[in-house]
Amino acid sequence: MRIRFGITYFFTVMSVCFADKELMTVFCRTQDTADIYAQVLAALHLIPRQIKEELFNFSCKILITPTFLEAEPELAFEKPRGYLHNADYRNVPGMHRGAQKVLLIGERYCHGNSPPRISKMVLSASLHEVGHAYGHSQNFISRSNHFMQAYEADLKKLKVPSLKLITAI
Repeated sequence: MRIRFGITYFFTVMSVCFADKELMTVFCRTQDTADIYAQVLAALHLIPRQIKEELFNFSCKILITPTFLEAEPELAFEKPRGYLHNADYRNVPGMHRGAQKVLLIGERYCHGNSPPRISKMVLSASLHEVGHAYGHSQNFISRSNHFMQAYEADLKKLKVPSLKLITAI
């Protein structure tokens, strides 16, 4: 048992689904890799088995890397989508690379201009990026009329008056 950021993670190989481990690979091991790996497994444990099997059959992989730029140095010359400030890929905790069918999960990322630090967003970033990968595996289902109608209906039920329709799903 290891405690990190107020959350207890149990990491035992016997409790891990074979498909979960098959979805994951490690780019380069560091002193933090085992903990980050356990957090990604915790995220995968929350996802229905059928979805994980579909991702596996779609040849999707989750790549745990110390930082994005270590795994993909060419990202140093690109700006990430969806960031309004002067961000670069050092500021991104997770990313779905659709063409490669890879989800990058960084062990470390920068908040603003601060130096890289251990990611506190591994679980949420993993779930978020799996959502993108699943959408890709389902021929971008979130772009369908049926999905958008359901999304808009759900949005109307929310009690947040300033929330606007998010078009960049």
